[in-house]
Amino acid sequence: MKNKIFTILLFMFIVQFSFAQQISTVQEEEIKKYVALLETAKTQNNNNQTLKYLTQIGQIYYNANVADKALLYFKEALPISEILKNKNAMMSLNNFIGILLEETENYSEAEKYYQTSLSNAIATKHKESMVNAYLKLSLNQYYQKKYNEAIINLKETEILALELNSTPMLKKIYGRMAECYLEMGNSTEYARLFTLSSNLMSKEKEELEALANEEKANAEKKSLELQLQEVTMNKLKDSMGVIEIQNQKNKAEIELLENQKKIIELENQKKEAEVKEQNEKLKKNRLIFIFFLSGFLLMIIFIGIVLKFLNDKRKANAKLELMNQELNLKNLHILYKNNELEDKNKKIETQNAELQQRKKEIEYQRDLLEQKNLQITESINYASKIQRAILPSQKAILTSFTDAFIFYRPRDIVSGDFYWYNKQKDYKFVAAVDCTGHSVPGAFMSMIGNTLLNEIINEKKILDPAQILTKLHEGVVITLHSQESEDEKTDDGMDITLCRYEKSTNEVCIAAANHVIFKFDENESEIIQGDIFSIGHTAKDIKVNFNNYSFIATDKTSIYLFSDGFPDQFGGPKGRKFMTEQLFNLIKEIQDKEMAEQYDIIEDKFEKWRGSRRQIDDILIIGIKF
Repeated sequence: MKNKIFTILLFMFIVQFSFAQQISTVQEEEIKKYVALLETAKTQNNNNQTLKYLTQIGQIYYNANVADKALLYFKEALPISEILKNKNAMMSLNNFIGILLEETENYSEAEKYYQTSLSNAIATKHKESMVNAYLKLSLNQYYQKKYNEAIINLKETEILALELNSTPMLKKIYGRMAECYLEMGNSTEYARLFTLSSNLMSKEKEELEALANEEKANAEKKSLELQLQEVTMNKLKDSMGVIEIQNQKNKAEIELLENQKKIIELENQKKEAEVKEQNEKLKKNRLIFIFFLSGFLLMIIFIGIVLKFLNDKRKANAKLELMNQELNLKNLHILYKNNELEDKNKKIETQNAELQQRKKEIEYQRDLLEQKNLQITESINYASKIQRAILPSQKAILTSFTDAFIFYRPRDIVSGDFYWYNKQKDYKFVAAVDCTGHSVPGAFMSMIGNTLLNEIINEKKILDPAQILTKLHEGVVITLHSQESEDEKTDDGMDITLCRYEKSTNEVCIAAANHVIFKFDENESEIIQGDIFSIGHTAKDIKVNFNNYSFIATDKTSIYLFSDGFPDQFGGPKGRKFMTEQLFNLIKEIQDKEMAEQYDIIEDKFEKWRGSRRQIDDILIIGIKF
């Protein structure tokens, strides 16, 4: 059973669906633009541009699920692509037309277009395109119960997939061949091919889980390294600031030394003036002695004056020499300081170069991390598309009841909460499911739950809500815990409310695992308590037993199924949880309003309550009026 579940899951992963939606304002504007360009291209007889714009308009309608208009434009584009002999365009257009015809169950007409698409793919000799074309054609033949023809095409596809060494393709081929043999009653071939598909699925699942864990670990490591680099960068910036201050201090010291040098030069000039003045005085004294002394006395006095003059000049010269030595020492000190400053400047330049190099390395690591985060985000976005494709159409739920709404707000790109719908005979089933975890783990759990519910109802034909929950619990336990030891037991599982409505009798039957349900009639209101058990992670020694709650609905009856995301949201002026009681009172106050208006009120209340706080959980509320 476990292998079968994973086969179904991985098969759904590689098939893409277009989510039903309405034409948006942006899409309407794009269509108007392309229609104008199309008219111009037709006027100019430009077949290349005409083919381009017809295809683009058809693609917009196709994405918006407006099948009739998409089919109209694709069919108009097809003969132009044949005129241009554009094999890729012919292959793509035939494929799109086949899909649209197949959606209206016009299988035989769709097969013709798939055959043409296959012929174009073979003409391009592109093996992957040939595989996809064979798979489309074989699925169409399966729908028409042409099992032998489907198997022949699948065997051709197997040869190409082996050449491409593609595990996902081989897994899909073996799974589809197994289904054909099962329908033909060949259990031996079915078992062989189902085993091959299951083995490939298990191998691919292990590789995907290992890759996801490795990418997560690498992303966390890169994030920590970037934070450390940012801290280092800040420290380096602080060091540059200290160096800049020291540089300014050194410049101030140089200016001070230059000022001291100027002062010394002024002092030398002053001393030289004093010496000159002293020399003038000596000359005057000598003249005085010459006039008043005569003879020998005059000679003695003259000799004395000369000796005194020489002695004074020697002292003055010695003093000048000392001052010159001091000045030279100061000049040497200034030169030494200049050399020191030059060395410091060189060190600063070296440090600046190192900082620039370090900055470039940090910026490279940051860009690398951003690229990795972008790749992870793109992978999760693609997983979101697959999850939305697997979930039932909101339109199918909303149009199956008198009035209804679905308030669905994932916390991250993909969600652990999901809504589910099925129809069997006169019964309509709708469920609100809250899986363990958020994001990718929660999304995996949601796909397991969706697959098990479809299998229990569609294949096992179990229609009692309480029995469905019991089988769902057993399936989750087998899927998640069959290979675990007691020490490895996980707490994975889900809480669920499952509602069954029988239109002919207006009977509503509800079973709930760890959920409550709001019920309102014209003058009455009630909170229905579900069973305390959760799906998948109840203790092994406790026997799980679910119960049904039934009542007859009137045109005044409405019920609300929901996960714990809204009640557990923190917000309001005091930052508290919203709580289940407050949600019940809010819905009770707006019972007189249409479901669409109730949706708007609940959405507005959530945004105002949350404010600027982060959404802490996935949110799902389903309102149904009978």
